[in-house]
Amino acid sequence: MKIPNKIQCSCFEYSIEEHSRSEMGDSMGDLNRETKVIRITKDLEQQVKKETLLHELLHVTLDDYSIEDDLEEKIVRLLSPRIMELFKRNPKLLEVLFGKEEI
Repeated sequence: MKIPNKIQCSCFEYSIEEHSRSEMGDSMGDLNRETKVIRITKDLEQQVKKETLLHELLHVTLDDYSIEDDLEEKIVRLLSPRIMELFKRNPKLLEVLFGKEEI
């Protein structure tokens, strides 16, 4: 599956770009809040790339809350692997949460 080039969050549109390791340095992903661009290292192992994308998307969702950067990073680092694991172990959960059927 290919990463989408754009996402909508709140009233903003964010671009998602894949970059080489040489362009990204030590970072697997980052978010530029001013330009609304998420960058992901393109040659990561697939599971790592997926978790990195979720990590950056969580930063996007927290953007409106003016949380101190260090605290925000701790929150995102705590949540992203746990959310990935939750959906990996419970694949029908997304369908339940976002499907049209009533629960």
